[in-house]
Amino acid sequence: MYFSADPKEYDDTTSCSAVATMCKFPFKVNEKTYTSCTDDIVVEDDDVIIIDKDGTKKQTFQWCATSVNENQFMKKDKWGICDLKPKDEPKPSSKNYFYFW
Repeated sequence: MYFSADPKEYDDTTSCSAVATMCKFPFKVNEKTYTSCTDDIVVEDDDVIIIDKDGTKKQTFQWCATSVNENQFMKKDKWGICDLKPKDEPKPSSKNYFYFW
């Protein structure tokens, strides 16, 4: 995922080029194994971090790995924001998707 201090501006003639891609489960980060999207810290940026009532830092979004190595470890910077639909909304499959731009 690419975050920039200079966000792109879109108008009537341009659009976001987000592409839906499947998450890679299970994936590992720092020896922790994930089997679903997480809000654990992946971006150290105060604009996208919250502190919950227990004092734990969390992302303001859910994310997942988009590419892993042969040992299931997430490759550097290979993650995306999960598209989490409300539980009562039908899902196209049991796989999670993320949008990458």
